Amino acid sequence: MSAPINRRQALLGILGLGGTVAETLAAPMFTSEHPAHPVAPADAVAMLYDNTICTGCKACMVACSEANGLPPDTALSGGLWHMPADLDSKTKNIIDAAIALQDEGNMRPSMQQISARAGVSLRTAFQHFPEKHQLTHAVLDELTRAFRVDPPPPELALHSALEARIKRFLDIRTRQLDALTPHRRASNAMIDNWQLLQKHRLKVRKRYRDVVATWFAAELDQVPQESRSKWLTAIATLVDWEMWQSLRTYPTRSIAESKAALELLLTAALNALDAEARRR
Repeated sequence: MSAPINRRQALLGILGLGGTVAETLAAPMFTSEHPAHPVAPADAVAMLYDNTICTGCKACMVACSEANGLPPDTALSGGLWHMPADLDSKTKNIIDAAIALQDEGNMRPSMQQISARAGVSLRTAFQHFPEKHQLTHAVLDELTRAFRVDPPPPELALHSALEARIKRFLDIRTRQLDALTPHRRASNAMIDNWQLLQKHRLKVRKRYRDVVATWFAAELDQVPQESRSKWLTAIATLVDWEMWQSLRTYPTRSIAESKAALELLLTAALNALDAEARRR
């Protein structure tokens, strides 16, 4: 009879076997070097993620759906934005509680306040979000999905409808910017120290740059690519949150006053772009 083995030996044996299997399965996928930004092989069926910083927000599932052209899972949001059906209810409650408290003016709610609002224990809140910046990231991800902007309707997409298109665009954008304000301020208080938040900011800016490109394609497409890129950067910066914050504060201005000023700036920029196109 063979000698009995203890739990440590059994665990090491299982890990060794698992490592061998994983190495065997992974070998065909890494036979060639990936570029600086790896692209998954055509036959890939899984992804690697860092479970130590996972918050359960399901943003990876959203990205996977977008990359593979799959329809968004909107059942839980009433058809408004992507919210995977298997998003843990406690995770969702914690995120919603943080959003609600910040909307009420508490820019930096404690985990005790958030867990109480969410109806979960403090321990559960920390199990879902061990670090505060992880919860901030999940909040911003949730708001990014909620603030999706559809392309302009066909009748507004024409260059001749620019004035009406600007007004419609700013109606949508200024509502979003004002709703985002408490959460953006909370993020700004942490962003210098957390790469996760920095990456999210870059992703959101890229996404909204694409929105601007879609809404003002009729004007941007009149100029060469190099000039188009410069104008797109300028216009996207005009309608970013930092500009909105500058208009709304010190001195304090109403939403209507700030929106009117932003309309003047955006109209002037697009008219200048149109004038450049006519000179060519």
